[in-house]
Amino acid sequence: MMTDIDLPVIYTDQRLLKKYGGLQYTRADDVAIDLRACFGMDDAVGAYQVVAGGGASAKVKLCIKPGECKTVSAGFKMELPPGTMAAIHPRGGAGTRGLVLGNLTGVIDIGYQGEVFICLWNRSKEDIEVEAYERVSQMVILPIIRAKPLAVTAFTSASERGEGNLGSSGTV
Repeated sequence: MMTDIDLPVIYTDQRLLKKYGGLQYTRADDVAIDLRACFGMDDAVGAYQVVAGGGASAKVKLCIKPGECKTVSAGFKMELPPGTMAAIHPRGGAGTRGLVLGNLTGVIDIGYQGEVFICLWNRSKEDIEVEAYERVSQMVILPIIRAKPLAVTAFTSASERGEGNLGSSGTV
């Protein structure tokens, strides 16, 4: 069962709101909100290239070289509801072409209210072009359970796995 909660958002890039309707889930049963790479011709002159058309129909792309990371705005700030945090993950389609997050999974703590940025890392061997406002990552709002570390000399129960670490459960 999914629970809906209000997420107060300030759009730092009004194009995200006006052209794309703001933050959205693609389908009704999705658990992640799609995040877009918010940039355009008027952002960071020289960092982007216009590749097709002119005027309002121009396509603006960001080229990320192999091994390179580029940080782009997600176009918003938010106030996370009490007892939650946000996790930013790469989109599956972006990952298949080698585009992942520079920090692999972004964690946004409840107290952060600044602009959200996405660090895009090209782990492929080819240049990757990202179109302005392309959906490049996704954000999940999660409930928080905070652990209270308690020093002990032994655990109260034994598990089947015990101290078996990396690879101990087999490969098949």
